[in-house]
Amino acid sequence: MQTNKKSHALGIGLLFLILFLLFTLTVMFVDVQAIGPNNSEVGLASVNSTVRSLLGTDGINDLFYLMTKLLGYAALAIAALFCLFGLIQWISRRSLRKVDKELIFMYVFYVIVVGCYVLFEKFIVNCRPVLEDGILEASYPSSHTMLVFTIFGMAIAGHFGTIFGSKGPRVLFSWLFGLLIVVMIVGRLLSGVHWFTDIIGSVLLSASLVAFYRACVCRCRKA
Repeated sequence: MQTNKKSHALGIGLLFLILFLLFTLTVMFVDVQAIGPNNSEVGLASVNSTVRSLLGTDGINDLFYLMTKLLGYAALAIAALFCLFGLIQWISRRSLRKVDKELIFMYVFYVIVVGCYVLFEKFIVNCRPVLEDGILEASYPSSHTMLVFTIFGMAIAGHFGTIFGSKGPRVLFSWLFGLLIVVMIVGRLLSGVHWFTDIIGSVLLSASLVAFYRACVCRCRKA
Protein backbone atom coordinates (compact mmCIF):
# COMPACT_ATOMS: atom_id res chain seq x y z
CA MET A 1 0.00 0.00 0.00
CA GLN A 2 2.79 2.44 0.93
CA THR A 3 4.57 1.56 -2.33
CA ASN A 4 1.45 2.51 -4.29
CA LYS A 5 1.14 5.77 -2.35
CA LYS A 6 4.81 6.52 -2.99
CA SER A 7 4.45 5.91 -6.73
CA HIS A 8 1.30 8.01 -6.82
CA ALA A 9 3.02 10.89 -5.01
CA LEU A 10 6.05 10.68 -7.28
CA GLY A 11 3.82 10.78 -10.33
CA ILE A 12 2.00 13.85 -9.05
CA GLY A 13 5.30 15.51 -8.19
CA LEU A 14 6.70 14.89 -11.67
CA LEU A 15 3.50 16.12 -13.30
CA PHE A 16 3.52 19.40 -11.38
CA LEU A 17 7.26 19.85 -11.99
CA ILE A 18 6.81 19.41 -15.73
CA LEU A 19 3.85 21.82 -15.69
CA PHE A 20 5.95 24.34 -13.77
CA LEU A 21 8.83 24.11 -16.25
CA LEU A 22 6.51 24.43 -19.26
CA PHE A 23 4.64 27.30 -17.65
CA THR A 24 7.91 29.08 -16.82
CA LEU A 25 9.08 28.78 -20.44
CA THR A 26 5.72 30.14 -21.56
CA VAL A 27 6.03 33.14 -19.25
CA MET A 28 9.54 33.76 -20.52
CA PHE A 29 8.79 33.72 -24.23
CA VAL A 30 5.07 34.19 -24.91
CA ASP A 31 3.40 37.62 -25.18
CA VAL A 32 6.30 39.47 -23.60
CA GLN A 33 5.50 43.19 -23.34
CA ALA A 34 6.92 46.17 -21.46
CA ILE A 35 3.94 46.69 -19.15
CA GLY A 36 5.81 46.72 -15.83
CA PRO A 37 7.37 49.60 -13.89
CA ASN A 38 10.28 51.31 -15.62
CA ASN A 39 9.12 49.60 -18.85
CA SER A 40 10.11 46.20 -17.51
CA GLU A 41 9.06 43.31 -19.73
CA VAL A 42 6.46 40.83 -18.51
CA GLY A 43 5.52 37.47 -20.01
CA LEU A 44 1.90 36.58 -20.78
CA ALA A 45 1.35 40.32 -20.55
CA SER A 46 -2.24 40.31 -21.81
CA VAL A 47 -3.32 37.74 -19.23
CA ASN A 48 -1.49 39.48 -16.42
CA SER A 49 -2.79 42.96 -17.26
CA THR A 50 -6.36 41.66 -17.67
CA VAL A 51 -6.36 39.86 -14.30
CA ARG A 52 -4.80 42.87 -12.61
CA SER A 53 -7.43 45.14 -14.13
CA LEU A 54 -10.29 42.83 -13.11
CA LEU A 55 -9.02 42.65 -9.52
CA GLY A 56 -8.46 46.39 -9.37
CA THR A 57 -4.93 45.95 -8.04
CA ASP A 58 -3.27 49.02 -9.53
CA GLY A 59 -1.05 49.52 -6.47
CA ILE A 60 -0.21 47.82 -3.20
CA ASN A 61 -3.15 46.77 -1.03
CA ASP A 62 -1.76 47.37 2.44
CA LEU A 63 -4.22 45.03 4.19
CA PHE A 64 -3.51 41.96 2.05
CA TYR A 65 0.19 42.80 1.88
CA LEU A 66 0.46 42.87 5.68
CA MET A 67 -1.70 39.76 6.08
CA THR A 68 0.44 37.71 3.70
CA LYS A 69 3.65 38.92 5.32
CA LEU A 70 2.33 37.77 8.70
CA LEU A 71 1.39 34.41 7.19
CA GLY A 72 4.95 34.13 5.93
CA TYR A 73 6.26 34.71 9.45
CA ALA A 74 3.79 32.12 10.77
CA ALA A 75 5.13 29.57 8.30
CA LEU A 76 8.69 30.30 9.41
CA ALA A 77 7.60 29.81 13.02
CA ILE A 78 6.12 26.41 12.15
CA ALA A 79 9.33 25.45 10.37
CA ALA A 80 11.31 26.51 13.45
CA LEU A 81 9.07 24.33 15.64
CA PHE A 82 9.72 21.31 13.44
CA CYS A 83 13.46 22.04 13.61
CA LEU A 84 13.20 22.28 17.41
CA PHE A 85 11.31 19.01 17.50
CA GLY A 86 14.12 17.35 15.56
CA LEU A 87 16.74 18.87 17.84
CA ILE A 88 14.93 17.50 20.90
CA GLN A 89 14.86 14.05 19.30
CA TRP A 90 18.55 14.29 18.50
CA ILE A 91 19.43 15.20 22.08
CA SER A 92 17.09 12.73 23.78
CA ARG A 93 17.95 9.82 21.48
CA ARG A 94 21.66 10.74 21.45
CA SER A 95 22.05 10.08 17.75
CA LEU A 96 21.22 11.99 14.59
CA ARG A 97 20.44 8.66 12.93
CA LYS A 98 17.58 8.13 15.39
CA VAL A 99 15.82 11.35 14.45
CA ASP A 100 12.65 10.56 12.52
CA LYS A 101 13.50 10.26 8.84
CA GLU A 102 10.37 12.21 7.95
CA LEU A 103 11.86 15.19 9.77
CA ILE A 104 15.24 14.77 8.09
CA PHE A 105 13.58 14.79 4.68
CA MET A 106 11.59 17.85 5.73
CA TYR A 107 14.80 19.73 6.50
CA VAL A 108 16.22 18.70 3.13
CA PHE A 109 13.17 20.15 1.41
CA TYR A 110 13.48 23.34 3.46
CA VAL A 111 16.95 23.72 1.94
CA ILE A 112 15.52 23.05 -1.53
CA VAL A 113 12.93 25.81 -1.00
CA VAL A 114 15.69 28.24 -0.04
CA GLY A 115 17.65 27.11 -3.10
CA CYS A 116 14.65 27.80 -5.35
CA TYR A 117 14.31 31.26 -3.84
CA VAL A 118 17.98 32.08 -4.45
CA LEU A 119 17.82 30.65 -8.00
CA PHE A 120 14.92 32.84 -9.07
CA GLU A 121 16.42 35.90 -7.42
CA LYS A 122 19.38 35.46 -9.79
CA PHE A 123 17.53 33.98 -12.76
CA ILE A 124 14.85 36.64 -13.15
CA VAL A 125 11.75 35.62 -15.11
CA ASN A 126 9.43 38.52 -14.25
CA CYS A 127 9.70 41.58 -12.03
CA ARG A 128 7.02 42.96 -9.71
CA PRO A 129 4.16 45.09 -11.06
CA VAL A 130 5.04 47.73 -8.46
CA LEU A 131 8.17 49.33 -7.08
CA GLU A 132 8.96 48.64 -3.44
CA ASP A 133 11.01 51.42 -1.86
CA GLY A 134 11.77 52.56 -5.40
CA ILE A 135 13.34 49.21 -6.29
CA LEU A 136 12.21 46.81 -9.01
CA GLU A 137 12.45 43.29 -7.62
CA ALA A 138 12.11 39.80 -9.06
CA SER A 139 8.64 38.37 -8.52
CA TYR A 140 8.45 34.96 -10.25
CA PRO A 141 7.55 32.68 -8.61
CA SER A 142 5.97 34.26 -5.53
CA SER A 143 8.38 33.40 -2.70
CA HIS A 144 5.83 34.08 0.07
CA THR A 145 3.32 31.75 -1.59
CA MET A 146 5.97 29.07 -2.03
CA LEU A 147 7.08 29.42 1.59
CA VAL A 148 3.60 29.00 3.06
CA PHE A 149 2.50 26.32 0.58
CA THR A 150 5.57 24.12 1.09
CA ILE A 151 5.92 24.46 4.87
CA PHE A 152 2.24 24.00 5.64
CA GLY A 153 1.82 21.46 2.84
CA MET A 154 4.67 19.29 4.10
CA ALA A 155 3.28 19.50 7.62
CA ILE A 156 -0.02 18.14 6.32
CA ALA A 157 1.64 15.51 4.14
CA GLY A 158 4.02 14.15 6.70
CA HIS A 159 4.82 14.64 10.32
CA PHE A 160 1.48 15.38 11.96
CA GLY A 161 0.97 11.66 12.52
CA THR A 162 4.01 11.53 14.79
CA ILE A 163 3.31 14.73 16.71
CA PHE A 164 -0.39 14.07 17.35
CA GLY A 165 -1.37 10.65 18.57
CA SER A 166 -5.10 11.06 18.00
CA LYS A 167 -6.84 11.65 14.70
CA GLY A 168 -8.80 14.73 15.82
CA PRO A 169 -5.89 17.19 16.17
CA ARG A 170 -4.31 15.90 12.93
CA VAL A 171 -7.49 16.57 10.97
CA LEU A 172 -8.01 19.96 12.62
CA PHE A 173 -4.52 21.23 11.89
CA SER A 174 -4.58 19.79 8.37
CA TRP A 175 -7.74 21.72 7.57
CA LEU A 176 -6.35 24.85 9.23
CA PHE A 177 -3.07 24.73 7.33
CA GLY A 178 -4.90 23.95 4.09
CA LEU A 179 -7.09 27.01 4.63
CA LEU A 180 -4.04 29.17 5.32
CA ILE A 181 -2.47 28.02 2.06
CA VAL A 182 -5.57 29.14 0.16
CA VAL A 183 -5.63 32.44 2.06
CA MET A 184 -2.00 33.05 1.12
CA ILE A 185 -2.58 32.28 -2.57
CA VAL A 186 -5.59 34.59 -2.81
CA GLY A 187 -4.17 37.23 -0.47
CA ARG A 188 -0.84 37.46 -2.25
CA LEU A 189 -2.60 37.97 -5.56
CA LEU A 190 -4.87 40.68 -4.09
CA SER A 191 -1.92 42.37 -2.37
CA GLY A 192 -0.94 43.87 -5.71
CA VAL A 193 2.76 43.00 -5.49
CA HIS A 194 2.60 40.03 -7.88
CA TRP A 195 1.43 39.23 -11.35
CA PHE A 196 -1.11 36.44 -11.77
CA THR A 197 1.55 34.26 -13.41
CA ASP A 198 3.82 34.66 -10.35
CA ILE A 199 1.17 32.99 -8.19
CA ILE A 200 0.43 30.20 -10.67
CA GLY A 201 4.11 29.40 -11.06
CA SER A 202 4.57 29.31 -7.29
CA VAL A 203 1.57 26.99 -6.82
CA LEU A 204 2.86 24.55 -9.46
CA LEU A 205 6.38 24.45 -8.01
CA SER A 206 5.16 24.17 -4.41
CA ALA A 207 2.72 21.38 -5.25
CA SER A 208 5.58 19.50 -6.88
CA LEU A 209 7.82 19.83 -3.82
CA VAL A 210 5.06 18.78 -1.42
CA ALA A 211 4.26 15.74 -3.56
CA PHE A 212 7.92 14.70 -3.68
CA TYR A 213 8.12 15.09 0.09
CA ARG A 214 5.01 12.94 0.44
CA ALA A 215 6.75 10.25 -1.61
CA CYS A 216 9.70 10.39 0.82
CA VAL A 217 7.31 10.04 3.77
CA CYS A 218 5.73 6.96 2.19
CA ARG A 219 9.17 5.48 1.72
CA CYS A 220 10.04 6.10 5.37
CA ARG A 221 6.85 4.48 6.59
CA LYS A 222 7.41 1.46 4.39
CA ALA A 223 10.87 1.04 5.92
